[in-house]
Amino acid sequence: MNDPYKTLGIPRKATQDAVKQAYRRLAMELHPDRNPENPRIAEKFKDVSAAYAIVGDPDKRARFDRGDIDAWGRRRPRRPTPQASATAESSDTRSNRTSTGNPAEGPAPNGTKQQQTTGSKAAPNAQPKTASADPNAKTAPPPGREKKPRATGKPGWLAGGIKAEDIFGPLFPSKTARAQPNAAPPVDPTHRLRVSFVEAATGTAKRLTTGRGRALEVAVPPGIRDGQIVRLKGQGETGPLGRRGDALVKIDVTPHKLFRAEGDDVHLEVPISLEEAVLGARIRVPTVTGSVDVAVPRGANSGAQLRLRGKGLRRPGGKTSGDQVIRLVITLPQGTDPDLEAFVRQRQGRSTFDPRENIAAA
Repeated sequence: MNDPYKTLGIPRKATQDAVKQAYRRLAMELHPDRNPENPRIAEKFKDVSAAYAIVGDPDKRARFDRGDIDAWGRRRPRRPTPQASATAESSDTRSNRTSTGNPAEGPAPNGTKQQQTTGSKAAPNAQPKTASADPNAKTAPPPGREKKPRATGKPGWLAGGIKAEDIFGPLFPSKTARAQPNAAPPVDPTHRLRVSFVEAATGTAKRLTTGRGRALEVAVPPGIRDGQIVRLKGQGETGPLGRRGDALVKIDVTPHKLFRAEGDDVHLEVPISLEEAVLGARIRVPTVTGSVDVAVPRGANSGAQLRLRGKGLRRPGGKTSGDQVIRLVITLPQGTDPDLEAFVRQRQGRSTFDPRENIAAA
């Protein structure tokens, strides 16, 4: 895959919202369901999904911009810093010195300090001092037991200042990884899944395609709320120890044109006619689990509420559900009704009822 910014057609300084908009536009255009007979479009869709998996995640995007990972999210070998290279070179130089007993060539293998000559250079035929010349000096180790110099400046580093774990890490886990066999595997970035209001209320099963092209089977539990997360055990990415992490799926609930959730209850406004309000009636109303019959009492006003027990949302961590609350709204027919007008005119002035009495008192 090329540069993920080029794949999404955005500049490097694009905001996260611009990244998301570019991905959604390309995903809708290149989705395999819209192009079932074009394998090239399917490959482009995979590239777009992989690019969004990098720059769509702020943390991964920052690591990619720094050069820590490549366009597929794989870690790149670290380049040695000048200080590290100088330290390694200095250590190699010290370790390769031989111990000849000459004070100018550094410490002896047994770690005893040798005197530095400050006067004129020693004569060519001068004999070096032996250990027996100083009664307080330590005896030098026998031949063959000298301390072996290290081949590199720092353990775990190869020639050129490259860490061994950067190249062989996937094949040979580090000491920390081997010492923690039960360490938790990495957790997948959160995926998003959109469901309808009724599907969230009653529960459903959905298939989700991740940015890397993997298909996930998501069991949406009944009563889930907008923004809640479903955890899929063992369906995440593979960690350094070969174990799969968990995939997290954030649920987006689409608003319903009739139902509205308030806590565990589902609210619904139901229009009724003037006759039904005055005389009472039995009407059929929808619920999240299907339609039911309810009784409208005689003399019902607009704003009166009816409660259907157990017809709401499933309560978290339990097997009981909330209620469905029905709010009645008296609705007159469109246009004029001569009979209704004649009836109202006959009653006009005969009633002392004032519907705005409470407003006038306030």
